[in-house]
Amino acid sequence: MGTFLASGLKSVMEVDACCIESVLIKGETLYTSKDLFTLAALKNEIPSDMEMVIVEWTGAVLRDAVRESRSQDPAKECAWFFQCDKDMDFDATGKELLIVNGAPLDEQRVYRVAVAWKGIYKYRANPVLKAWLEENPDGMPPTGEAGVPAKVLLVRYFCKFIWQKLPSFEELDTSGDGFLDKKEVEKAYLHAFGMDVDGDGEIEEHEIRAVVQSVDMLINSLDKNGDGKVSRDEYEHLLGDTKM
Repeated sequence: MGTFLASGLKSVMEVDACCIESVLIKGETLYTSKDLFTLAALKNEIPSDMEMVIVEWTGAVLRDAVRESRSQDPAKECAWFFQCDKDMDFDATGKELLIVNGAPLDEQRVYRVAVAWKGIYKYRANPVLKAWLEENPDGMPPTGEAGVPAKVLLVRYFCKFIWQKLPSFEELDTSGDGFLDKKEVEKAYLHAFGMDVDGDGEIEEHEIRAVVQSVDMLINSLDKNGDGKVSRDEYEHLLGDTKM
């Protein structure tokens, strides 16, 4: 769960890396890949006040901070253990960071890293980052208001991901009127992901609700004028011509 969420935030924030403390992610439920794309699951996992900011750390600071966060016994994962995106990789111990953004870590390079403001600035539980803040008082905004809620960013990421899994605009627009309405999007969503989320062979009320929420979320993510439909211009604003 942590890696999945960190990877989504890294993508949407267009940074080199993303690290999130375990304590800020509930992560108590196991999901299938379909579950992860429901608004209900997203609301359950991410606190509403988790503001994300971008900091600039050298490779040495990033490496040392991650190592410090993982210094506890892996069998007793520390609350401040950094969950990292999928493009970061480690040695066999899982503590020594070797790869950042798919390339060998450079101690001297300055990386743009997405982090949760609360975990780094407010709590200052990581000694390495506490020292960094003392040496670089302007390196991070003094309030979380300067950041963007993780939920907003992840909804944006998930919506784009799902839209990319659906057919092209022309295929979705079965009425041929140049707009995508809820019925057309719902039909395509069900074809791509189904409604039986837990795979038990039965359609339950919470699964129907999850589909309705997801379709509403998809339309709202593109519907800039609030008419309840998605025009070609609104569609292409998010996806460009990648589906054509």
